[in-house]
Amino acid sequence: MIFFLVADEQGHTGVREAVVTTEALRAGVIEIDAGAGKVKHWFKDRYDPKFDARTIRSIADDESYDVRFPDHPLSRIRGFLRQIEASLTILSTRPLATDSWPRDDALADVATSTTIH
Repeated sequence: MIFFLVADEQGHTGVREAVVTTEALRAGVIEIDAGAGKVKHWFKDRYDPKFDARTIRSIADDESYDVRFPDHPLSRIRGFLRQIEASLTILSTRPLATDSWPRDDALADVATSTTIH
């Protein structure tokens, strides 16, 4: 089973990140290192908190901000995933003899999939 969810960002972009940055600077959670030209502690690896290189997840991506920014694409995607999880029933976890991965047609229906708003 594959779920392919896309949520676009419309209107003013970067609001969530700007608010989180301001609050984190004031609280001392992040700091600006002008010499290195980077913001320290902005990026967090969710599996290795000691990892201090650029990752694809910033502190603004934390789920705790979803309530304050419900229209943000990440908040909406997590909401859709909760809806799917709440309504999904797995009938069997045993693969069929004909199942194999990856399938050539795995993403064939993406173009005709239903958009959730």
